[in-house]
Amino acid sequence: MRLCRAYMVLAVLLAMTGCGKNAPKSPVTRLRQAVEQGRTAEVRQLLADGVSANEPNEFGATAVHVAVLCGRTEPLRVLLEAGGDPNRATPAGLTPLHLAVGRGDAEAIRILLQHGAKADQGDARGRTPLHYAQQTHQADLARLLGGSASGPDEVPPSRESNSGPGGQP
Repeated sequence: MRLCRAYMVLAVLLAMTGCGKNAPKSPVTRLRQAVEQGRTAEVRQLLADGVSANEPNEFGATAVHVAVLCGRTEPLRVLLEAGGDPNRATPAGLTPLHLAVGRGDAEAIRILLQHGAKADQGDARGRTPLHYAQQTHQADLARLLGGSASGPDEVPPSRESNSGPGGQP
């Protein structure tokens, strides 16, 4: 049940980041759209032209967040190699690593960790990506993040009922 709720939260985040939407064509929007559609060559060109991989949209999501949410690992690598921040958080405190765990995307998790993502960075409610993996019973992802497959060990008691990205139950 909790896993389904986590996916519902991800669907809302997808809508917020622009996956699947047509938006005005600013350079940053073009970058996010190229990432969303997996057009890696265009991502490289936009970055070479000086477009920032770290510029957030109105919801605080960067192109790195979009790459993770849309499951685009090649553009994700390109963004990170060009200086995209793997630890940039949305206003809700969600990092790309939180989102990759929410999607169950082991490849994106590996890429993010290789580029310096912090597995111990909490969201606005103090939940780390490891907490999300443990609470959604994703033992393989929990081990990938360097933790055990058992339940979260350091979740504040008042926050235990919130299990998904963004703190949603």
